[in-house]
Amino acid sequence: MATIILGIAQLVVAVILAVLSVYLGVYLFEWTTRGINEWAEVKRGNLSVGMVLGAIAIAVAIILRPATQVHVTGWDVGQYWLPFYALLIEVIQLLVGLILAVGSIWLALALFGRLTGQIDEMEELKNDNRAIAGLLVGVILAIALLVSSAVENLTGPIALLFR
Repeated sequence: MATIILGIAQLVVAVILAVLSVYLGVYLFEWTTRGINEWAEVKRGNLSVGMVLGAIAIAVAIILRPATQVHVTGWDVGQYWLPFYALLIEVIQLLVGLILAVGSIWLALALFGRLTGQIDEMEELKNDNRAIAGLLVGVILAIALLVSSAVENLTGPIALLFR
């Protein structure tokens, strides 16, 4: 019964933190863009901005996926508090993972923007340049796939620290 309760609690926490994480990722993108009101652009049908915002949402999920795993190997399973403790560890891992996810997406976009100085990606997105949007989607998802293993390596040992 404790396993079912833990599973339900983990699901609720993961959904809440996932929505907050995606919102924070999109908010960060809004904060770093110059002269673009992303929600107004999406509302008027700017597919390019919508594609990039969608990629950020997927990237945050890819990066955070490893942080949702709580490794309880070696824990004393007879303890009544174990499900609550595992849930606390998951919350801590997700918060650390969120910081790493948002920071890595921001850094990747900033570095890519510097490397392609001759192209103003944000202006091109505002003009609904789908070629630039596709390129940025690829960059965002590639970074997410590469960063997710680092997040796993950084968040996995958190459970060991609190054991």
